[in-house]
Amino acid sequence: MSTVFFDLETLNLFEDVEPQWPAMDWEMRNANQARLCRKLGIAVAGVGVGPDVEFFEEDEAELLVGTLLAADRVVGHNVLAFDYLVMEPYVGEPRVARLKEKTIDMLAALREPTGVRIGLDDLAQLNLGKGKTDDPRMVPTLWRRGERERVRSYLRSDVELTREVFEYGARKGKLRYTRKDWKKGTREVLEVACPWAPAGGR
Repeated sequence: MSTVFFDLETLNLFEDVEPQWPAMDWEMRNANQARLCRKLGIAVAGVGVGPDVEFFEEDEAELLVGTLLAADRVVGHNVLAFDYLVMEPYVGEPRVARLKEKTIDMLAALREPTGVRIGLDDLAQLNLGKGKTDDPRMVPTLWRRGERERVRSYLRSDVELTREVFEYGARKGKLRYTRKDWKKGTREVLEVACPWAPAGGR
């Protein structure tokens, strides 16, 4: 089975396409996120194929979706509720729907047993001992400033972290994560059975 690992960076942040975003509460943000994702635009996407990461810019969206559709399985982190929605205006909902059918979204898979949204950086720090290489909120600004190699380097790192967390969970059968209680101001490190691990590995 051919598996690719996927992540993309956007041209804009939510507040760039919706001035009211900073003032919205969590409920309002959740209600508007899908609509706004479709306005963010693709800066650059990365697809991990074997040991390499291939990059696709905005004008290569057709090649990007073709590469993803050619794989048997696509693995990403928060791709169902974010990356695929960003792609949809470029490649159409029917092809995004086909991608969803063969996608393992690590965030969605882990949210079911834990009840929380676990960030890739948290998973990487606790299980691999390393994390993201840059501030993701800076990416649109860096891209617009022409610091495209820095953005590609950051994106390559994220694709590789996705691959490593996925393979670690499949191999070990469990993953450590942080549960945060914002109201109480507490946080604790817990462990969960990896949803995509082979049955014999748990």
